[in-house]
Amino acid sequence: MRIVSSPFVRCVQTVEPLAGALGLTVEEDALLAEGSGIAHVERLARAAGTGGVALSSHGDVILGLLGALEAAGVPLDPGVVARKGSTWRLDVEDGRIVRGRYVPPPGEG
Repeated sequence: MRIVSSPFVRCVQTVEPLAGALGLTVEEDALLAEGSGIAHVERLARAAGTGGVALSSHGDVILGLLGALEAAGVPLDPGVVARKGSTWRLDVEDGRIVRGRYVPPPGEG
């Protein structure tokens, strides 16, 4: 398992509790920062393998990725936006993202 975050403080803080609980460190990656393209994020997600990866980024990057996945025909939970603190679980099979599932922010579930 890897935990990779935009270097912006709030993104790192979002995944620090998960990293602590799993005994992992947060890897900071400037290519997850606000205003970045989606190619790197998609590559990280597809390469997760069986260990999985948790990515922490910004609304524009997440919405861009979701839009590209939807355009490519990947089934996504309908009618959901990327609310602050929410999670999108991307299922990967054979290096392809095959489904996106929305998990609401804590307290909204």
